[in-house]
Amino acid sequence: MLLDNFYSFTSPEEAKDIFGQRAHFHWAVPSDTNDPFDQAVIDLFPYIKPNSKILDCGCGWGGPGQMLKEQLNCDITGVTISKAQAEYTSQFYPTYHADLHEYTSDQHYDLALFFESYFHFNDSKKVLSNLKNVSAVLIKDYTFPLDRPIPQWNGLCRSETTFRQELNSAGFTVKQFIVSEGDFWQPTIDLWFEKFNGMDVSQLSPLLRSVYELCISVRTFPTPDTLIKHCIIYATKDS
Repeated sequence: MLLDNFYSFTSPEEAKDIFGQRAHFHWAVPSDTNDPFDQAVIDLFPYIKPNSKILDCGCGWGGPGQMLKEQLNCDITGVTISKAQAEYTSQFYPTYHADLHEYTSDQHYDLALFFESYFHFNDSKKVLSNLKNVSAVLIKDYTFPLDRPIPQWNGLCRSETTFRQELNSAGFTVKQFIVSEGDFWQPTIDLWFEKFNGMDVSQLSPLLRSVYELCISVRTFPTPDTLIKHCIIYATKDS
């Protein structure tokens, strides 16, 4: 349960200090009309029908789920490996503290959402195979030309080929696979780094310390790896 510790040692208040009022760790999307972190969630709206029943896989502190509930009237159920996150997010919608490698549900869901959480699964085929009562999957995550482990974040940056193979083997057909253009790192790094100014770095939680170190790295080497991209994947369950 290394990820449980990694995420649980950050309080929702500390997360809000860096990630904004929704306290969710994800990359921003520049916008002239919306908060850039909200825009990252809004970009998923075209794939989500209003009033949908959604399983938020790796829901974190519940920020994106709250937006889907408020703006699309979705019925949200969350799952997170962090006990602290599960306890906090349960005030907004039902949330389970569980490892998605082991989690199963008898309920039917219109959509399983993986918002920058798929990256953490060491056996995503098992996670997907557990989704027996899900009509579709929506993934927003990172992609790389070849599978690339990122050990400091306990993650794997998958290639498009791997994403497709894993989804297909679990009985899903990819309908959309959209890869971001340009460098998605810098705008978010600038926003985060500004928030860290004046903080005592030695007192940061493991998660926030990792984010701070990432900010320093990207600001020192402005293009840490231009081949790492953001992707949005929408796939439906084979009938």
